[in-house]
Amino acid sequence: MVRSRRVPDAPLRRRGFAGPLTHIPPTLAELARGDYDLAHSFSPTDAFAARAWASAVDRPVVFTCVETLTRACLADVRLRRLLLSRAVEGSDAVTVTTDSSCAALWRWMAVEAPTIEARDAAAHVGLYRKLLARRPAARRPARGRPVGLPPLAL
Repeated sequence: MVRSRRVPDAPLRRRGFAGPLTHIPPTLAELARGDYDLAHSFSPTDAFAARAWASAVDRPVVFTCVETLTRACLADVRLRRLLLSRAVEGSDAVTVTTDSSCAALWRWMAVEAPTIEARDAAAHVGLYRKLLARRPAARRPARGRPVGLPPLAL
């Protein structure tokens, strides 16, 4: 589990951006320092950092949509829908935690995701093993080469 330092994001929130965005660079730095087999993110912003890391080291990313999507939550802040669509499209596996989240993800993003409850460790381990088995040996970034963020095209 990676926990990164939270940088104040009040200026971005006042301007209507999806939050928290300021923790993406520290999260990416923490992922780059570690020797992880995969990244499992639970928010679209964490998935953005995980995808940047995964593209540099060729490791899988799992995105779990833990919220039940509604029109209000998708349209309420800037970059929210874009980050969510990138998380769904760019992850190696997408899961949800409840049946209502599954139905909402299908309705708003046209993605059918399996439901895996948070406490179902066996299902998570099975998913991780499946993803790791179909990946070739992971490559490491060259020493001293920073892992960069992909551009966020609007």
